[in-house]
Amino acid sequence: MVLAPVPSGAARGPDGTGDVVIARYAEDSNVTATIRITLDVPGADLSRALCLLRDSVRTCTEVPLEFDEAGTAMIPMMPNSFAAVEW
Repeated sequence: MVLAPVPSGAARGPDGTGDVVIARYAEDSNVTATIRITLDVPGADLSRALCLLRDSVRTCTEVPLEFDEAGTAMIPMMPNSFAAVEW
């Protein structure tokens, strides 16, 4: 499987708060698998971050971030979805 970069844009305030919008686009209708996008923001505590996910099932629904053993946040994303994360 070849993984491509996922388009995103981020901003951080002077107080350390910030947000990021991540999009996962699939032009091929045969792409149906959900993948986990990793999100690592140096110096940011994502443990209480708000994640809003929009895909074919959810309409801007708040979902909890998952974390791996290293503390990196993971977002399960379907094809043609986007997530907004605010910390």
